[in-house]
Amino acid sequence: MLDYLLPFCFFALFFFVTQEKRNKYFKNTQAQKEAAMRQFFDFKTDSTNPSLVFHGEKATIIKTSEDIRSDEEYIADYFLTIYAMNPHGEYFLFISNQNAAPFFKHITHTNAKIALGGDYVEPEIK
Repeated sequence: MLDYLLPFCFFALFFFVTQEKRNKYFKNTQAQKEAAMRQFFDFKTDSTNPSLVFHGEKATIIKTSEDIRSDEEYIADYFLTIYAMNPHGEYFLFISNQNAAPFFKHITHTNAKIALGGDYVEPEIK
């Protein structure tokens, strides 16, 4: 008599389980991004050349992108790539990796223009 409800019940159960997995995955992704952003803002380098000094907390973020490698339930690798500019107008590439120290490199304006395309910002001349 209630056989017509059985497919609906299976669909509702499938939907609920799928939503729970998505919510858990989203929370894990958000936690990874927050940790990567903390790593960026805490990152500092020093140099004898003042224009090459980098402090994440003082940098201007120009562009970010995320690379997530995972299966349906577990984030295997999370990378946050940030192109940033220091107060002297120099560009830097920062790639956060949850399993290791971040990759960090000064990049030339020519390479920044290529990598950023329309997001490239000319530094203000002081």
